[in-house]
Amino acid sequence: MVGTMILIMMHPGTIPIGPIILLIVVSMLCSLGIAGVGGGATAAGLMLFGAMGWTPYTAIILALFSVEAFIDMGRTALNVQGAHVAAIVAGKFTGALDLKGEGSRFAKPVVA
Repeated sequence: MVGTMILIMMHPGTIPIGPIILLIVVSMLCSLGIAGVGGGATAAGLMLFGAMGWTPYTAIILALFSVEAFIDMGRTALNVQGAHVAAIVAGKFTGALDLKGEGSRFAKPVVA
């Protein structure tokens, strides 16, 4: 939703709280089912702009098409990094991960 953030920053005055809440609700509804779809953020942005009546500003979304692949790669890298950190923290917290090497539970198969 980078296009939406850019549009809000370009707004000349302050935006009342009502349209911001409406924007959040419509954004959540437009992004249902988009997860895991290639280029889904662009489709969600176009749906959001259409639902909010901002069709003249869809040029912002179209301009983001050129860099959307890079934004998507960065988002994916961040998600992978977060999953790795969560796995390490969970492993250390539960005691399943020993980073000292020889005494690692991963070195030997766990038999129940």
